[in-house]
Amino acid sequence: KGDVWSFTTTPPPPIADFSATPLSGNHPLTVSFTDQSSGDITKWEWDFNNDGTIDRTDTSTPGTFNYTYNTAGVYTVKLTVTGPGGSDDEVKTDYISVFLPLRIVTTTLADASTMKPYSQAVCAEGGIRPYTWEVYTGVLPTGLLMDNNTGIISGIPTKDGTYNFTIRCTDSAFASDMKDFSIKVERNWTQKCFTTSPSARQGHSMAFDSLRRVVVLFGGWNNSGIFFDDTWEWDGKDWTQKSPSNKPSARQWHKMAYDSSRKVTVLFGGYSGSSSLSDTWEWNGVDWTQKSSVNNPSARNEHAMAYDSSRGVVVLFGGRQGGNYFGDTWEWNGTEWKQKNPTNKPPARYGHSMAYDSTRGVVVLFGGFNGVVLNDTWEWDGTNWTLRSPSSKPPARACHDITYDTSRGVVVLFGGFDNGYFNDTWEWDGNDWTQKSPANKPPERDWHSMVCDSSRGVVVVFGGKASNTISLGDTWEWNGNDWTQRSPVSKPSARSGHAMAYDSSRKVVVLFGGRDSSGNRLNDTWEWNGTDWKLINPANKPLPRESHSMVYDSSRKVVVLFGGYDGTKDFNDTWEWDGTDWVVKNPSTKPSARSLHSMAFDSSRNLVVLFGGTDGSSYFNDTWEYDGTNWIQKSPVNKPTARDGHAMAFDSSRGVVVLFGGLSSGGTLNDTWEWNGNNWTQKSPLNKPSTRLGHSTAYDSLRKVVVLFGGFDINSYNDTWEWNGADWTIKSPADKPSARYNHSMAYDSLRGVVVLFGGLVVGGSRLDDTWEY
Repeated sequence: KGDVWSFTTTPPPPIADFSATPLSGNHPLTVSFTDQSSGDITKWEWDFNNDGTIDRTDTSTPGTFNYTYNTAGVYTVKLTVTGPGGSDDEVKTDYISVFLPLRIVTTTLADASTMKPYSQAVCAEGGIRPYTWEVYTGVLPTGLLMDNNTGIISGIPTKDGTYNFTIRCTDSAFASDMKDFSIKVERNWTQKCFTTSPSARQGHSMAFDSLRRVVVLFGGWNNSGIFFDDTWEWDGKDWTQKSPSNKPSARQWHKMAYDSSRKVTVLFGGYSGSSSLSDTWEWNGVDWTQKSSVNNPSARNEHAMAYDSSRGVVVLFGGRQGGNYFGDTWEWNGTEWKQKNPTNKPPARYGHSMAYDSTRGVVVLFGGFNGVVLNDTWEWDGTNWTLRSPSSKPPARACHDITYDTSRGVVVLFGGFDNGYFNDTWEWDGNDWTQKSPANKPPERDWHSMVCDSSRGVVVVFGGKASNTISLGDTWEWNGNDWTQRSPVSKPSARSGHAMAYDSSRKVVVLFGGRDSSGNRLNDTWEWNGTDWKLINPANKPLPRESHSMVYDSSRKVVVLFGGYDGTKDFNDTWEWDGTDWVVKNPSTKPSARSLHSMAFDSSRNLVVLFGGTDGSSYFNDTWEYDGTNWIQKSPVNKPTARDGHAMAFDSSRGVVVLFGGLSSGGTLNDTWEWNGNNWTQKSPLNKPSTRLGHSTAYDSLRKVVVLFGGFDINSYNDTWEWNGADWTIKSPADKPSARYNHSMAYDSLRGVVVLFGGLVVGGSRLDDTWEY
């Protein structure tokens, strides 16, 4: 009674908590923090990057305040609150994400060349990935496309010019950046109409490049014991040999498959003549690149491969190394090989073949050899192999080939070997094999190669070993009904001193005459439609000759030919070609007999203009005009010096005939003259080609320039120049014809290309190549 008590109480510890907004953004990022702590608090300590250093201390309620992050990164934020009852921490891990602002970092794009594969990446940094890319304004060069996911601009440019456009990159937070770019596409020379083909061979491999629409062939072996390391491409008309900087070593019994997602042909293994190989190579249409993988199928040959487009992998099965047969399954994803371990699988074997059925999503395997010849059918779905049991099937065989015909949805099988050679054709629809009965078919063979050209809907077979064990070099195509043997396209024989003109009404380049490799003068007529040369057999034609001149008279729709040399005499006859026959004309007046003169058609006045030439003893400097009835000699006040071997073209935009170079009594020339119908005017360009004769010119009406190529002085040339009416500009195409002279050119106005054929090289060899610029 009467006691006094005192009590001391300890308040509970505070509870730390906070919120912030925004939680992500580009730097500098200002974040609004709000304290949401509770309890009795006397101090708030903030560590905005959790580095152990207090960045802000408050001794009274901070409420809402701002903090700015000036460096990109992901930040953990820690708040420590302290009061009479103790302290508490709130740590929010990876709470604030600060990004670099989205920025396109690519500054320029490489220039391109027409008909040359092109690939350039536009790159960005910052922002929130993934990015989306687009051409925001302007257009890319014709033939190029931008990948919206990667920013890669690729394709094959088909039209020259300067293309300006704006690229926009958008990140996942919808922030974007834009930048202006320009790609200059230079006109390029493209060789046309190859009539060569791979030499006879067996054990080679092929794949169809669906991006460039060509069949790719590599390697093989022939009866002389030669192993090949050459690369060829078939476009449905001609075989073209490629000249890569790098390539696999010579081999046979390797396999190839086209990876359509990465746009490369993949090659693995083979036999070098002394050992099996285990290297992996990829062909992008320009060069071969050797690939490396941590894991790799063992060295082998006579295996099979197919590309599974649904899963983006090349599938490999089997093969052999010496007497060891393999039954393993591997897949290549473009970076590494991975071995698969299916529950079921075909017995080990070699000499089998595989194809990917894209409709059903399975790789189909047929036949081969493992001590006995096989005729079993298996399918791989990416997980397991399944043995199929068709009611009918091809006889047992090895060294055959199969491919999937995408247009008809069937696997096609041709040829092979058991006790004898086969030339039968079978098709697999996923349920059964059906033998076909074509009217025509390739001879019996094995070790050929076969692929489907999906762009043209045909199966292509090349080469192999015939029943007499001789290597083959023939090309065949299967359209689902019949086999057709393909032969290289015919073309004019090698020659020089011929003449060409473009017939715009019939849309063909006309070629006449020249001198062949045996020294014979020619009088054959050919026409080029942009794809093929066609030999014409008219009822009438001029006598054989070289060094004549031809132009197309668009007002009367005829090609006009004058003069030339037959080895003993010069001509002064005038002929006209109407597309069907040659007709000799009989004008009352005409130039004297001559050769190595030049002509151009003045379409503004509808007259053929002729200047100069030689009769073997004198050079001429006379100017003549032909109106379709008569030749009329002109009497200009000024004119070029007498010459031969010069070239002329009519510039329709300025209404003048342009003349360049040639040979005079004083030597080779490099002067430029223009004829306006009344007088010649010598031009004084700042730049010009070197002195020469035997060059050729053509007027490109689309780009309004005269194009000059080649010629001869001390050496022959293969330079390309363009005249715009004021100056000559030398061009630098990525590809170009070899040096030559006494060739001929004509401008195809429908397709916008200069066409060049043939010519003479130093040493006397004549050429039979066709180029377009």
